[in-house]
Amino acid sequence: GGSTLSPASQKQADARAQREADLKAANPDAVGPVPEDALTASASGLDPYISVAYAQWQVPRVAKARGMSAADLQSMIAAATDKALLGYIGQDGVNVTRLNAALANR
Repeated sequence: GGSTLSPASQKQADARAQREADLKAANPDAVGPVPEDALTASASGLDPYISVAYAQWQVPRVAKARGMSAADLQSMIAAATDKALLGYIGQDGVNVTRLNAALANR
């Protein structure tokens, strides 16, 4: 969940660094840096969306765990992605609830 800690807080910086280390350890085959939305906590912890970058960053781990090809998973991510409002307000987001349901029904 979220916190009331300042972004400049050492406790916040330590928590972010720990999240990054944990994510890298859990997903050693991922390419590139850990996306920012993976390193921060949502205020409610219930947000159904993640960035497309975060979904793509997880492809190696999830594809392996599900016994599927990366290409098939990327197609499912694309199908679960909602575009930014009017194409430019906000950002594209992957609806994790919809993606997980599609994976469960696969």
